[in-house]
This record gives sequence, C-alpha cells and structure tokens, in this order.
Amino acid sequence: MITLRPHIPRAWSPVLLAVTCAATLLGSCGTESTPAGDAKPLADGIQVYESNKARLSAASVAPADLKAAADANNAFGLALYKQVQAASPSGNCLFSPYSAEVALAMTAQGAKGETLAQMAKALAFGLPATQMHPAFGALDLALMGRGQGAKGKDGQPFKLSIANSTWGQQGYAFQAAFLDGLKVNYGAALNAVDFIKDAEGARLLINQWVLDATQQKIKELVPKGAIDALTRLVLVNAIYFNAAWAKQFPVANTKPAVFHTAAKDVSVPMMSQTAQLGYATGPDWQAVDLRYDGGEVSMVLLLPAVGKLAQVEAALSAEQLSALFGQFSTTNLLVTMPKWQIDWASPLGQGLQGLGMVDAFDPGKADLSGIGGAKGDLFITAVLQKTFAAVDEKGTEAAAATAVIVGTTSAPPPPIAVTVDRPFLYLIRDVATGAVLFIGRVADPSQSQ
Repeated sequence: MITLRPHIPRAWSPVLLAVTCAATLLGSCGTESTPAGDAKPLADGIQVYESNKARLSAASVAPADLKAAADANNAFGLALYKQVQAASPSGNCLFSPYSAEVALAMTAQGAKGETLAQMAKALAFGLPATQMHPAFGALDLALMGRGQGAKGKDGQPFKLSIANSTWGQQGYAFQAAFLDGLKVNYGAALNAVDFIKDAEGARLLINQWVLDATQQKIKELVPKGAIDALTRLVLVNAIYFNAAWAKQFPVANTKPAVFHTAAKDVSVPMMSQTAQLGYATGPDWQAVDLRYDGGEVSMVLLLPAVGKLAQVEAALSAEQLSALFGQFSTTNLLVTMPKWQIDWASPLGQGLQGLGMVDAFDPGKADLSGIGGAKGDLFITAVLQKTFAAVDEKGTEAAAATAVIVGTTSAPPPPIAVTVDRPFLYLIRDVATGAVLFIGRVADPSQSQ
C-alpha cells in the first residue's frame, strides 16, 4: 500500500492550481513511501505521486479490444440514458456516456467480488477487466488523436481533449496496484487533499480543475455538501470538444421558425443548408450524419416521426445504433435545424443502481478494497455529471465532466477515557430549564454517611 502524506496549504490560489494543471495536465499526489512511483514536489508544499509505469500505447491494444471498448461505452450509455431521461421524459437532456464510463471504469479497477461483477455488468464490459481497462485507455488515446489539422467552430484548431484526475485523502493507504492502473490505463495520478480537515477546500480545487479542463464550460461539478470529512477519493473525467462543421450553415439562411414542443409551438432561430450529407430512414424516423471538419467526428440527428419520440427512445440499443451508422448513404438534403445551447446536470447514482450496480453504493456490501482498506471500508456516495453544448452555424462546442465520490463508513471516534477514581462533584438538574435540584460531593464512596 502507499500512504499519502503531503502537506497541502488551506489557501491554494486558483492561479497556482491553473499553473500546476497546465504543467502536468493530470493531477497526482505525494507519498511518503513510493515503491511503485516517485513523490515530486511541485510548488508551495504540493507533492505529486506518479507511478513509474509508463502509460500504454494505443498500438499495444488489439483492434478487436478497441471495438469492444466502444461497444461497451455505447451499450452502457444507452442503458443509463434511458434511466436518466425517464426522470425528465419531455425536457432537455444531455448525457455523456463516455465521461461516465471512464470515471466509473477507473473506480472499478479497485472493485472486487460481487461489487466488481455488478459494475462490470452495468458498464457492459465485454472483456475481462484485465483487458477492458487497457481497451478503454487505447480508446482514450485514439479519441484524443482525432481532428489533426481540422478547425474548431471558433476558427481555432479542432479540439477533443480528455483528462482524468483523482483526488485522495492524505494519510490514507491506497493500493499501489490501483494507482499503477490509473496511470497505465487512464493517464491519471492522484492529488492529495485533506477532506477530513478541509472538505470545502478540496471541493474548490476539484471544481477548479474541471473548469480548466473544460475551457470554463463546466462550473461547480461537485456541489456543496457532496464532499465531507468521510470522503476518501474522488475520481473525475472531463471532456472538451470544439469543432467546425465540414459544411457550415450559411448565417444568411438562419430565420425564426416554429418548433413544435410537446406542450406548445415556439419560435426559434432555425439554420438551414442544402448539401450532400449522410442520410438514413426507417418506419418511424429519419437520420442525418453531419460531419465535422476533418470527417473523423460527426453529429447524428435522429428525428422521430410525429408522436414517436418515446417509442424511438425506448427502442434504441447499441446494436441498432451500430446498424444505423452503417446505413448512411450520401444524399442531397435540405436540412433545417435549430440553434441551441444546453447546460444540464444530474446525479447518476439512482440510474446506475437501476442497472444493477447496487453493492458499490451500499456501505454494508461494497468491496472497493482494491483501492484501499478492507471490504466495507469504502463505498460510492455519489456519481455526478454536468454537460454543456452549444450548436450554431459554425459548428459545435461541448463539454462534460463526471465525478465518482468514494467515502468511508462513519465510525465512532476512539473513546475518551473518564475514570471516576478520585473525589468528585455531582449535580441533579432539570434538563429543560437547567435548574439544579441537588448538588453534592463524593469524597469517599466507601462511607455511607
């Protein structure tokens, strides 16, 4: 095990945090004993633990395993999306399967027994965990390699950045194998913070890291109260995406038009363009494949027939999506669609338990001993996600962040010894008013006078 013992000042300025994150991209934490890595001081007493093991390369993972990771992400994402949207069947929703999958997969590296079995099933692992984690790591690297030479919607280069970080209680003994897996598979290390003495300070640091990693788009991922003195670990994934359309919508074509919501008709700015685009259709839907600059990433619009939204949503599966992606054929289309911007947030714990991942949230059953401690010491207290998307004539900017919060069960503090073995005073009082009814002294209890 590796016990984290860095000194962390209570006042760590956002400027210093930004510099630190820019220097290392992924946070990490210091250790007193590092058999699997090094403790490196950064600045102002901050230390960094980083495993000596190198991160895997995408080429080290078989193409079939890479596909299995993408398939797992899609199957898990659709299953959890159905759980999430059920709470808001007619309202806006923006969920990131990938961000949730990665944050939870990092956590699953420390799960054992039935807890691991439930997590693997909910996360749709199609391979043994020993293969699944490297596969997710390779998918991570593959995604970050997209868009070379392409443009973003702001005229700057295309961006698809993915960052993982973990934040652990200083002084807590984390398993070296768990920290090695974070580095090798997910490129993450561990920031040491003091949840016990300064949970709010730790929360602010995590939220600042997320803000920086998402280009200021995801704010307050972890709300007040979500982290407390019993928190021992927070695992975070952040995604930022900025891409221009391969074929942009002419601004001159954007006009106010009617959008039919379930409740009423509203007027919104509607973009339009005529172009050769990917198109597919079914009995109850139409689909358009809008490519981003570079052609490596696209937005798929899936438009249900009138009154068929719930039916189409309910029928979605990973297999059907894969089939849909293979059906697109280039067709001359007149596409009219709204501009939109959405900020969305949701706790995911209830949905994950709805997928059968229940033990990880139960302090009496959770086995996260691969992270640290013994079975039952750690359990997931919350899984939080926030997302953002802005779509206009130029392209799309989107961001997401997911935090898995791991806490320890509440144990009573060590008893304070009070041994009444010398003369003492005593009072009998009325609790409600405080009125003392009797007062006395016992100097020798062996005397009955």
